[in-house]
Amino acid sequence: MPSCDVRAELRAATAGAHARVDALVGDWQAAEAYAAYLGGMAQFLCRCRDVLGGTRELDALQAAIAADLADLDVACGVEVPDAPPERGDADARLGWEYVLAGASLGARVLLARARALGHDGTHGARFLTLHAGSGMWAGFLARIAAAPVAEARLARIRAGACAAFGAAEDAFLQARHAVAA
Repeated sequence: MPSCDVRAELRAATAGAHARVDALVGDWQAAEAYAAYLGGMAQFLCRCRDVLGGTRELDALQAAIAADLADLDVACGVEVPDAPPERGDADARLGWEYVLAGASLGARVLLARARALGHDGTHGARFLTLHAGSGMWAGFLARIAAAPVAEARLARIRAGACAAFGAAEDAFLQARHAVAA
């Protein structure tokens, strides 16, 4: 199955979950909504690290979001596990990568919203600036184009993507509640 078909399959399989996450991200008419987004994204990045392991890109994104949270004086309440969990199936990880890499495309839109709130790449929007400018999406597309994807593999990739969107939804819900408290 060509990579464009894999991408279309993943997009279709995760459309509902993606819409729920987008709704939770919101439009940031208030500073509290942006703070909730950052807290949720910080939690989601920790979950990505649990599944994907540490990478330079992920380390940089986590450092940038930690700095943004400090700029806004927001505690995200992320608990880091003592020991890394099982990394699981490589195809399921590819599904998680689809969600994280796809978020770099969304970061381009969200960066404009953060700038409207007065944040930029040096204060409050380091994460979005870095993520929007990353090559994560191109890297993901290259990986799915590198090898044929049989239906069994696609099912595992799809399951990973659905799990990642579920984790993102949970993270954003928790962050909303934390900021509202």
